[in-house]
Order: sequence, then C-alpha cells, then structure tokens
Amino acid sequence: MTGDLTVDAEMPLRSFRLQAGLTARPGEPLALAGPSGAGKTTLLRVAAGLLRPERGRVALGEEVWLDTSAGIEVAAERRRCGFVFQDYALFPRLSAWRNVAYGMPGPRRARRAAALALLERFGVADVAGVRPGAISGGQRQRVALARALAAQPRALLLDEPLTALDPSTRRHARAELRALLVELELPAIVVTHSFDEAALLLDLRDVYWTREGLLSVQLSLGATAILSIAILTQRMLRRGERRQEAEGLIPVVSLQA
Repeated sequence: MTGDLTVDAEMPLRSFRLQAGLTARPGEPLALAGPSGAGKTTLLRVAAGLLRPERGRVALGEEVWLDTSAGIEVAAERRRCGFVFQDYALFPRLSAWRNVAYGMPGPRRARRAAALALLERFGVADVAGVRPGAISGGQRQRVALARALAAQPRALLLDEPLTALDPSTRRHARAELRALLVELELPAIVVTHSFDEAALLLDLRDVYWTREGLLSVQLSLGATAILSIAILTQRMLRRGERRQEAEGLIPVVSLQA
C-alpha cells in the first residue's frame, strides 16, 4: 500500500493568492469542492508535477516530490500520478485501446493485451477499436480511467470527471467511480464544483466544513476575505451517522439517504 499524498502550495492566481494544504489517504477518496477559479485544478496540477508553485511541498509517504525550500522537484513522469482531465484528453486519432496503451512499456502485443484487459474491467472492451469521437461520454470517461490506471499509478487525480456526462449517465458513473476509488486503495483527489456531487460521490449523508482549516483549504483573498474550499472525506461523517454541530463546524449540505 502506498502512503498519504500531501500537497501544500502557495502562489498567486488571477484574482487572489492561493495558500492551501491537503492530505489524501489510501482508500479514503478526498473531494475538493468549490467554485470555478478557486484553485482546485491548480492543486491537482501541483500534485502531478504539471505546475510549480511559488512555494510548496508535495510528498507521497516519505518520498518528497517537491520541496521548493530545499530545491527538490521530481519530474511529473517519475511521480506516476494517474490524471483524468475534465475533457478526458483522449487522443482523437487513436482507438480506445491505443489510448490506454499509449506510454505503456513493453512490446506491442503485451501492451495491447494489458489495454484490452483494462477496457474489459471498465466494461468498454466492445469499443476497443473505436476512436473517442465515435463513442459516448460515459464510454470516454471509462477509457480515460483505464488510461489513468494503465501506468499503475501511485496516486489518482480526477478533475471534474463527471461534468461531461449527461444526467442519466452521471448517476451510474458516479456509483462506479466511488466503488473504484475505494477498491484501488490509492490516495485519490477528486475535483468538483458541486458540494452535492462531492457528498454523493463519497456516499456521505452530512457534509461539514470549517473556517478554521481543519477540514478545509483556506484561500486568502487579501486582507478582507477568506474563501474556503471544502475538503470532504469519508473520515468526516460516514453514511448513516448523525452528529450535532461541533464547535467551528458549519453544515454545507444535508443529504437524505
């Protein structure tokens, strides 16, 4: 089992200065929820090594991937983070299986067999030879997840993985994704703009956040305001549990089972 994924970052964004820190534990998916432009995707990119913050630290267990104060910066390809982009970022001219096999080591026959096995796992083996433009949104999502797992990632990062799906497909895909994230026992961070979707994805009944930073990322908007992005984890409130408001905790949404 891999260790905790910790991400701390500080850098200027377009309208405010991002100051954030979070920890994702294996087998306990973490949802990062907040409005557009609040820095959610920025944190994923910092974790993956696609963006270098002004100041920050990223580590997986005892392995440090980034420490700006110590001059440490591990390249993105060496971090082995599976990244599912909001638009899935599949190669339009490659078939589904070739998208999954892209970047895999080994001979072509072995890569094809491994890609087909992953597509079978996600129930889309029947579109293995089809290009992304000719398959549905739900199928593209599954192909993107298969590609993210193809390199045997040590952490999984998902940027709005359900946004591109129509409402009828989203409910089923959400349940599948939730089960997958728990099964993998990898540190996983899921970005969403919807508190409701984050709560449903993590199967929570009540979601809380705090202005004190215990369960939230604090984003400084200058001297006059603080914007909090809720960090929602299964560790907070598991399904069926009820809890009175504790000191400093404010309910964001209450969902009936």
